[in-house]
Amino acid sequence: MQFNDNTDEQMKILTDLGLTVSQAKVYLALCESGQSSAKIISHSLSLDRANIYRLITKLQTIGLVERRLTAKKDVFVALPLKDGIQFLVDRKKDDFKEIQDNAHRLVRLLKEKKSATAKNGETVESFDLVPQGEANYRAFLKGLGEAQSSIDDVINWDGFGNAMLHSYPYYYEALKRGITIRYVTNVPEKSKVTDEIFLIVISVCFFHKD
Repeated sequence: MQFNDNTDEQMKILTDLGLTVSQAKVYLALCESGQSSAKIISHSLSLDRANIYRLITKLQTIGLVERRLTAKKDVFVALPLKDGIQFLVDRKKDDFKEIQDNAHRLVRLLKEKKSATAKNGETVESFDLVPQGEANYRAFLKGLGEAQSSIDDVINWDGFGNAMLHSYPYYYEALKRGITIRYVTNVPEKSKVTDEIFLIVISVCFFHKD
């Protein structure tokens, strides 16, 4: 791992890895000085000493700074920058792994709950608000695939036309499972309805039982 002497870059790396701006400033000041007292750091960073002690205590808790007792005064020593950043990277990886494990555990619990609900014959109604674009399309396909009794959708006319043109096989399969599908949409003043869309609607709705 290599770094240049650009303090702005070092600050960005440290804050991206979880330090606050003030914590990063104190840590870099200690890295530069090798060892220093709270009084000297307070003076160099123009921060009151009480605040410096609070920041150093947090850095000690994290593991980036240690306190060294001398005959004349207490000083603080920082973990070398290269080692400190590697330490923060490893800690970030551990945090991410814990989040990932918790997410996987939550998914398993939800699947088990859904399976139990299905076995009990319960129908769960929901109303989803989704953004436009790819997320909207994924949610739309997911809804068609998981619906238990009906789908009610509020959509603009262009969206309705695109859904009919590009996703009619999914409608067909949903209707074959006995799902009721209802749409509320607008009718533009200058309608862009095409025969192709009407033919798709007719074929999906009236011939899905074949």
